[in-house]
Amino acid sequence: MFLILGLWIVIAGLLPLFFQRKHFLSVLLLLEVVNLGLFISFLGVINNFGISPFCCLVFITIGVCEAALGLSLLVVVVRNWGNDHVDGFGVTKF
Repeated sequence: MFLILGLWIVIAGLLPLFFQRKHFLSVLLLLEVVNLGLFISFLGVINNFGISPFCCLVFITIGVCEAALGLSLLVVVVRNWGNDHVDGFGVTKF
């Protein structure tokens, strides 16, 4: 049950990510939704196979580090360019 719920959450996070990429903060929030869905799926797989839940703790810790890195990158982008529009990001502008 956790596996199916997690996959639905991942799909619910990826679909808006492909179609609605206006602000960098919304992209970061959608990536966190995907991370949460993967965590729930991972938790379901671990419960089915009887593996130690310590792996889930490592996974969620890496997700928190990813969120902190994304927010610090958001602060740098807003300070340098004045907005967080993803459309304004280009390879040559970044």
